[in-house]
Amino acid sequence: MRGPDGQPVPHTTIFRPAPELPYEQHADDVADIHLCLGLDKGGGGTSTAKLVATTPNQAHPMSRSNSILLSTMPCDSDNNADLHEMIGPWMGDVQALLDNGVTVDGKLRAVRLFLTGDLAFLSSFLGHEGASCRRPCVWCLVIGRSGEANAAAAEAHGHIQAIQDAPKALRTRLHLQRMIYALQEEHTDDLPIPLTPAEHLTIEYPPLFDVEPCQIVVASLHLTLGVVTVPLRLGVLAAALHGGRAAAARAAATVAAALLEDVRVKPVPYHGGGFAGHECHRITQRGAVVCNGLDGHIPATQLAALRTAWVERAGMVRTLNRAQEIPAEGITDFCTSAQRFSPALLVAFPWLSISPKLQALTHHASAFLRRFGSLGSYAEQALESWHAFFNHARAQCTADSFLGSCAQLVQRAAVERQPLAEQSLRNGEDRLRVNATGTGR
Repeated sequence: MRGPDGQPVPHTTIFRPAPELPYEQHADDVADIHLCLGLDKGGGGTSTAKLVATTPNQAHPMSRSNSILLSTMPCDSDNNADLHEMIGPWMGDVQALLDNGVTVDGKLRAVRLFLTGDLAFLSSFLGHEGASCRRPCVWCLVIGRSGEANAAAAEAHGHIQAIQDAPKALRTRLHLQRMIYALQEEHTDDLPIPLTPAEHLTIEYPPLFDVEPCQIVVASLHLTLGVVTVPLRLGVLAAALHGGRAAAARAAATVAAALLEDVRVKPVPYHGGGFAGHECHRITQRGAVVCNGLDGHIPATQLAALRTAWVERAGMVRTLNRAQEIPAEGITDFCTSAQRFSPALLVAFPWLSISPKLQALTHHASAFLRRFGSLGSYAEQALESWHAFFNHARAQCTADSFLGSCAQLVQRAAVERQPLAEQSLRNGEDRLRVNATGTGR
């Protein structure tokens, strides 16, 4: 645990629960357990949403065997209303944990709650309108739209396109508490007029819980998947603007050949034809190969900017996905690279549209890393691995209904956590294990 100044804080204060009082965040010097709660929708055939808890205060926090599958359920969507139905009942148990703490080795510890998952889940959980709304960030109040109607708000809170500027205002737990009260069905009829934009701040649906915004995890896996395509697309777009459609086609073909033949990666047949995690790592580490393919297709200044961006990106990815505490010098290097990455690209490619993921990488990933000392330890890899477990075990979790099959999956997961159960449940097949950096071990 680190304090707001980024310095380690010793645990010297004993946690004393006071469940009769409204919950308040405990101090940094209180010994605590970090509880990450996340949900992800995926799986083959019928989609299933899986609610998973992890605790970063342990060795190998991203190992599936060190995580807890709380529930799994078939679902068509994971919007705000669906989340209230699927995991709303769990929020009472989460509140009880925060109120009463947990006992570890005979000593009572506080619980610090973290919310993890992709941006779509975070938005739905918080009642946020999503990445295309007026205030697209779930961590700060930055404005994402231009025009006279948004000029005053952009002046007060900053514009997402001005990525070089630090956020002027962060979201608060108090505002989430107010929105939980104001947007609950039993209270909406009491409001004389609808909430104004300055009051709801793009929180349009009732949040499920008043989690501290600074403890919303910047999902390192999805940042790795989402941001790797930015410099790839910029190179092709630069070729189009420099030489037209035919030049763009030639540049795209050259880049595709370099990725396939030299980097030896190819898109996956899902997620819109993007790249899988380990392939994103390979592309990042060999960004120079991609740039070599663009040589002669785009102006030299833009090619140089892309080469620098790939180098900066490679250093960030190593820190993003390390499931361990990062030393002080590593944190400094990451923050420096993150703060240079997007602004430098925007200078060389002024048409670049800054996305909420780039905003999160530039500002909020650095803030989280300085505060808690790691990003990979709070990531969503364990959550994602439960999809593979379900797909692998589905043939053995047979029932009269798909919901019954999900129930058997949870029972199987609970049994597997018992001593020696993993060996008894093996079916003789082995898979290459993947560590937190996406490489086999």
